[in-house]
Amino acid sequence: MPPPKKNVDGNSDGGTLSSTAGVVVFDRSDNGSGESAGPVTSSTTWTPPACYYAPKYTPEQLQKYLEPTWEAGSTGYEWDAKQRDRYVNGHPYKDFNKDKAGKGYWWDFYVTPGREGDPGALDCDKPIFWVDENDDPPADIPQAITTEVLAQLAYAEVRVPSTEMDLAPQANTKVNLPTWAWLDAAEFKPVSVTASVPLLGIQATTTAEPISVKIEPGTTDAETYPASGVCQIEHGRIGEPYTKGKADETPSCGVKYLRSSGDGSYQLRATVTWKIHWTGTGVAGEQPLPEGSFGGEQDVVVQEIREPTVTRRPTLLAALTLTAAAALTLSACGSDDSSGGKDNDKVAGADTGDKASPSTGPSEPTTTGRPKIDLPSDVTNEFEWKKTGDARKDAVLNDAEQRIRAVDMAIAKQDPLDKGYRFYSEGTAAAESQKYIQEFVDHKARTTGLTRYYNESLTIKDDGTAALVYCEDQSKAFNKFLKTGKTDVTPVTKDSYVVYAGTLRKNDKGVWVTERLISQRGSAKCRP
Repeated sequence: MPPPKKNVDGNSDGGTLSSTAGVVVFDRSDNGSGESAGPVTSSTTWTPPACYYAPKYTPEQLQKYLEPTWEAGSTGYEWDAKQRDRYVNGHPYKDFNKDKAGKGYWWDFYVTPGREGDPGALDCDKPIFWVDENDDPPADIPQAITTEVLAQLAYAEVRVPSTEMDLAPQANTKVNLPTWAWLDAAEFKPVSVTASVPLLGIQATTTAEPISVKIEPGTTDAETYPASGVCQIEHGRIGEPYTKGKADETPSCGVKYLRSSGDGSYQLRATVTWKIHWTGTGVAGEQPLPEGSFGGEQDVVVQEIREPTVTRRPTLLAALTLTAAAALTLSACGSDDSSGGKDNDKVAGADTGDKASPSTGPSEPTTTGRPKIDLPSDVTNEFEWKKTGDARKDAVLNDAEQRIRAVDMAIAKQDPLDKGYRFYSEGTAAAESQKYIQEFVDHKARTTGLTRYYNESLTIKDDGTAALVYCEDQSKAFNKFLKTGKTDVTPVTKDSYVVYAGTLRKNDKGVWVTERLISQRGSAKCRP
């Protein structure tokens, strides 16, 4: 059965040349591994690309992808006509370039896995274009795949070990006692990821090498060795392991605490800086990429040094007991669908069945010809989107909200071509919404319960379009089957939280229509 509020994704991969990651293949055999391994964070504002262009269709595959979209009935005549003119009628392509079959590929955008909720994922907005075999992609498309872009994509896949320092003393240390710190040389060694596009015969390998670690004691009542707290790599290792007989020496890398941690502990943070570079097809020598960092925290218990007992003045000394660290438990709350058992399909006004705050149903828009949106009384959309004070941005948010509600209305009406959602969407977003609604119709089901929308981010771009990113909480939204009236109450998982990124454009009616929508379930950006 269809999942509640399944992702409406304008980037369909059906019948293409590649998998989710596109035609890019990653070799992670020399990468860091294990549960504690994690990605590096760039030392600059630069980040790997959130989207890119690469070969996606043969002429036949493009025809099979586009023609059903044009014939869907939801995309609009004007949009369909422009598409046919571009790919069939010779302006500039004729009959999907079938005469060039085997001599090149149609290129389209891919979203870098894990970046679906990044506004940059919407930057690849060029229409599908053709590249002849052995030709370079157009120079005016910076995200088109090259060896350098491959290196940048591999950068995002690099994983390095967590930074837990070896310490001496290991368990507890004392006030004013130098504590030695070092990293396990066996773990902290170069790692690399290779990204390739076999179709194009190109590849790039991105390598990360540890060069230093920065120690932050977790309190101002401490001194670090060296004073900067930055320990450089020397002789292939960072820091020097403590050995017997070095008690009177100053560590090359370490910390000295000047005050007891009392009944708790200090959170020592160690962050390793990694030098990152790449090599690739047709590129001479190593090419630099921004340095990256990855760190971790660990508990350090610091005790006072006991003073010796004075002879002939017996003193009752209380035993000092230090607890380990208090454990903080985050409990995930399950959902108890208060509306799931209701079989009330009565259609109410937009504001009748919804909560008043933060925003469950806007007042009817004043633009002439806007459809009235009525939802069943057991369907509630709660929008926590904040007013910006900017008339244009607030209009974008309002029309995006109306589109979401209109899709739910179409599902409730069991009408894949309902005019409501088509009023607020065009192109691939409309076509994918139609498919989504059709799945509910095929299963004779609709949605019920509460769906929450939050964490919105909106940017008006230079070309006049709007990039909207937002989160959806489906933990209290379920499927209701019309024949039996039963509600399928599913457990809350990470997949109950979805991130969306959409492109909207103001049409000649003054409506901000959604043209493109990508999404990802289980996004860390949206999970509580």
